[in-house]
Order: sequence, then structure tokens, then C-alpha cells
Amino acid sequence: MSVENLLFWLECEEYREIKAPEYRGFSARKIYRKYIADNAPTMLGIEDRLRKAIVLGDAPPSELFREAQQAVVVSMKLDIFPRFIDSKLYEDLVGLKFEDRKARAHREGRVGRAA
Repeated sequence: MSVENLLFWLECEEYREIKAPEYRGFSARKIYRKYIADNAPTMLGIEDRLRKAIVLGDAPPSELFREAQQAVVVSMKLDIFPRFIDSKLYEDLVGLKFEDRKARAHREGRVGRAA
């Protein structure tokens, strides 16, 4: 479920920037079929009321998926982010950041000097 949430969020961000009404309608239907519809191949785990609030019309608004997108952000904060913090990948990234700071301090001549 985590990957679907992130992909949905990204696609909604792109969708909100679409200016052409015809293309926005095409994209809205694509996102709906992919994530929201009852038989969606990558269905989101969102509340039914959010699913029903998304009504595709002839000219869907740029904010059509806003509420569902916000629900997905909350889900990611509660699910994906804590798992990432506990992962080896996060530990490696923190280590790289520390090494980068140490190397930068060394290049700038701040290593070994008294404060």
C-alpha cells in the first residue's frame, strides 16, 4: 500500500498543474480508474466517503483529488515515514550526511582548531 500512496500523491501533484480542460479530464479519469474505482488495480486504502466525494464530470476541477491526497499524506506520515526512520537505508543516509559535514569542515579548515 505504501508505493500506491506515494504514486497517487505524485500523480495528483502533476494533475493539479494541468491547465487544458480536456487533458485534465483525461488525467482525472486515468487517476480515478487507477486508484479510486472499486476495481482499481492499485486501489488506495482511503475512506469510502472520500472515494464517493470524487465525482468525475465533463470539466473536473484541479482540486478534485485534494481530500484523498491529504488522507494519503497522513497515511504516509503514520506508516511509511516511521518505517523509513527505522530502516538501514535511513541509517546509511544519516551516516553519509555526517561524513559530508566532516569533509566540508576539513576542506574549510575547521578540523582541529580550538573553538
